[in-house]
Order: sequence, then structure tokens, then C-alpha cells
Amino acid sequence: MILRYELLVIISFGAFLIGVICAWILFSFTKKRRFSNNVLAFGLLGLAMIIVANTLTYTDIYFRVPHLFRSIFFVHYLIPPLFYIYVRSMANGETGFRKYDWLFFVPATLHFMEMIPFYLTGADEKLDLIRSLFQSPTNLFAHREGMLPPFTHPFLKTFLGLIYTYFSITILLGVHNNFENGTMTKKMGIWLWGLVIQLGTFYLLAFIIFCFPYYFSNFIIVVDILIMGVLLSTALTLMFHPSVLYGMGLDVQKQQDKNGNTFSLSNEQMICYEQTITSFFKDERPFLNCDYKINKLSEDIGVPVHHISYFINYTYGLSYSNFINRARIDHIISIYQDEKYRQLTLEGIAKEAGFNSRNTFIRAFKKYIGVTPSEYFLGQVENNDSSNP
Repeated sequence: MILRYELLVIISFGAFLIGVICAWILFSFTKKRRFSNNVLAFGLLGLAMIIVANTLTYTDIYFRVPHLFRSIFFVHYLIPPLFYIYVRSMANGETGFRKYDWLFFVPATLHFMEMIPFYLTGADEKLDLIRSLFQSPTNLFAHREGMLPPFTHPFLKTFLGLIYTYFSITILLGVHNNFENGTMTKKMGIWLWGLVIQLGTFYLLAFIIFCFPYYFSNFIIVVDILIMGVLLSTALTLMFHPSVLYGMGLDVQKQQDKNGNTFSLSNEQMICYEQTITSFFKDERPFLNCDYKINKLSEDIGVPVHHISYFINYTYGLSYSNFINRARIDHIISIYQDEKYRQLTLEGIAKEAGFNSRNTFIRAFKKYIGVTPSEYFLGQVENNDSSNP
């Protein structure tokens, strides 16, 4: 029995290190999908913290440092919305939080505030509590330290996890037909489905365990194994399919153009195309022309059409039309601070940015930002008014 727990501690700390390393890679080396991968990194760090906190129950650390006990419980409420926002941003090509996303983090904030009296409790009192809780595994997740009745928080945490999993599934079902021509590549779709299924399995089993706590004596082991699965799959994806997460890879596999001719792109070519297209869009702003097609871009920068198409799809997970619409929306947001543009109607703004119609502009804006232009610009005005009393 002792050997089994020692092995579990070693494996769990290994999974913790994997989670930290994956988060560090996503924070440090991702130039593409910066927002999505930062959100994913925080989610992985949260899972890593949970697994190490669970693992410490098999050691005497909490008896030596009682103030560590329950110290990261509020993180449980952060993980479901973080992974939901990650899936949503990857599927919709979002690059920032939506206006009301802060509401997702209210439960974690309230739980942290609820636990403050316990955090301020003396070490001796915590040590007495730890000794009593460790007499039975069920006591460990009854969670009586807050203001709510026992088992309420474990139930709420897993229930919220299931709710966010459901929302993630609806998002993925909504973009099911857009793997190649929309905001996601097929590999990205497979990765996101795999992640959601793992998280859904984790929360479903945890929910069942918390509903019937007295039937599961080794519940922590089950929870840790499921978390390990998420961390390990992320590490393997980073290793073997890095383009899914941050648009970089080893040598790009051979592809075929529309005529069936085989071509391949090296990392050097991909980096060169990135610099060329980024500089050209920044300096010339060709997207302001509503008829600016990929053929024209190919002519202007001297890169074959099929190279451009593959580069945009592989690096950004976008089709050309979505890529150029995103550039137009970024432009609109950047110029909206100018007072003269605030006088324009939605039609005027759309025309100014290169959109063919008002409806196309609204659909693209909501898909990229998460709210309609009217909602976004109204929020900007309100923020400016509140900051300038």
C-alpha cells in the first residue's frame, strides 16, 4: 500500500511538471492565437495546482505546513470557464474576452472571499482540523470550512463543469462544417473535441462521486488520473502537432494545390510569409478594398495563391475571407478612438473598413469579437464617459 502511494505521488508530481511546462511553452512561445493559448495555459496551471494539492494528501506536508490546506480551492471554480472560453475563442477566432466574460469568474471570487476567515485561522487550529478530516477520506471533500453546507461546493464545482462542457459541445457542433473553410482546421477540431470529451468525462465522474461519496474511498486517485489524461494529451499535442496550439511546427507536410500538384513549405518559408503578409497589411492596408481577393494579394507580394491559402489556414486556422475580415475589424477598433469615425453609421463604418455590406460587417464583427458592433461601440462610449467625469 505504501509503495502504491509513493508511486502515485511520483506520477502526480510528474503530471504537475508536465502541466507547468506546457503552460510555460504556451505563455512564452506562442505568437499565434495568443489570447486562446494564454487562457489554455491558465487552465493547465489550474489543473496542475489541483493535482499537486490532491497528491499532498498522501504525504505529511499538510501536517507540516497547515496553511497550505484548502489554499487553492477557489481554483476549482476557475477551470470550467477558462476551458470554455478557450474552446469558444479557438472555434470562433476570438482574440479577447467578451464584454460579460467577467461574470464567469464571480463564483471563484465569492468562494475565495468566503474562505478568507479560514485562511486567517491560526496554524494550530488548522492542524486540529486536518487531523480530524484525515481520519476519513469522505471528510476531505465534504468541505465544511466555508459558509455553505457540507458537500455543496464539490457538487457545485462539478455541476458547473458539466454546464460549461455542454456549452463547449454546442459551440463545436456549431462549427462542425467549418473545419477546413472556417475558423478551424480539422486537426484543431479533433484536438478540441478530445479536450472537451476528457473534461466532460472528468466532471461527470466527479459529479457521480460527489453524489455518492460514501461509495468511493479512493476518489482522489480517480480525479488525479483524469487530470493526468488532460495534461498528458496537451503535452503530446504540443510535441507532435504544435500547429494545433500555436501555429508552429517542424517541416510542413506536403500538400496539393487545386491542380493536384504537390508542394511543401518549410519553417523558413512560413516565417517569411508571416513577415511579408504582416508588413504588407500594416503598411498598405489592402483589406480596405472590398474587392481585395487572394489572387490580388498573391500578385502584390509575389507568393503563389495556394501557398498563401495554406499558410493562413495552417498558421491562423482561418480561411482567407475570415482572415481579411479579421484585419478589417482590427482596423475598425483601432480607428474608433478618432472622434470623426464615431459620427459614422454602421454602413459608413463597414464601408470605411472594406466590407461589402452592413450585414456582412455585423456578422463578421460578432463572430470575431463576440458582440455586435452596436454593443461593442456603446460599451466603449460608456467606458470613456465613466473615465472622464
